[in-house]
Amino acid sequence: MAAILCLAASRTKELIKLGAKTFLVPGNFPIGCSPAALINFKNSSADDYDLTTGCINWLNEFSQNQNKQLQLELDRLRALHPHATIIYADYYTPIVNIFSNHDTTGARRAPLAACCGSGGRYNVEGPVFCGDECAIVCDDSSSYVYWDIVHMTDAANKAIACGLLEGPFADPPLKEICPHIRLPGDYRSSKVVVA
Repeated sequence: MAAILCLAASRTKELIKLGAKTFLVPGNFPIGCSPAALINFKNSSADDYDLTTGCINWLNEFSQNQNKQLQLELDRLRALHPHATIIYADYYTPIVNIFSNHDTTGARRAPLAACCGSGGRYNVEGPVFCGDECAIVCDDSSSYVYWDIVHMTDAANKAIACGLLEGPFADPPLKEICPHIRLPGDYRSSKVVVA
């Protein structure tokens, strides 16, 4: 992890030297919620799972730790380069909120299963890939977070984007950095919404 952060810092410094002034640096997703992790670690003990979300605790703790280390490195870079705007994009919190139903709109909690896959508890248990003739596809992808074993649905991406644009999932919020951005009035409409 330290090597990745060091590489990211090095590349950011190179870009600053070339004149870049604004950076959006994404954090890690809650990897313990992905269908790929849930199926790969399906033999985990019951204590390994979060009772609220159904996600694997130790994998999400790894994601959170990596995100904390990344934010510390970004703080260091901000201090070294005060003329650059370095924005941390929190991808972890909006996804966990969807799975734990921290939603003030009354939308139901999203399932951990993939919308498109091969069946089983997480819809990813066989050698079938989305697009294959025998793939099983959900009726409404807007109520799912994952499209397939690793890719997010449009609804989940929209929920993340709304939180980045308006806050609180970007530090600082993008609307403060780019106040000239105008969004259509209905861009928030989605069944998968974060609080």
